[in-house]
Amino acid sequence: MEKLNLNGTIACVGKVRGKVYKLEDTSKLAPPRSGCIIVAKFTTPVIAPALIQAVGIICETGGITSHAAIISREFNKPCMVGVKDAMTQLIDGQEIIMDAGAGIIYAP
Repeated sequence: MEKLNLNGTIACVGKVRGKVYKLEDTSKLAPPRSGCIIVAKFTTPVIAPALIQAVGIICETGGITSHAAIISREFNKPCMVGVKDAMTQLIDGQEIIMDAGAGIIYAP
């Protein structure tokens, strides 16, 4: 496994594997993709249905009290926030492993 050069704050612990689903426009409702790991600059309540369907959440901004962090803990979804450059380094559809217990993102 290749460790990617991405790190951030752990908002909800857990380890998941899934395909990256990049949300470029968080002002619109994203179609839920079950089993994906959502990657966004930030999250909004509008995309909450997509967050619920995801297995994990990665955000470029935010902290432990951000929207993504609160939603992730409410629905027990592994989440990392403040992950700088996640939108540019991760590719839509790329399979990754997110270990939100250790704060590591891998490419299998």
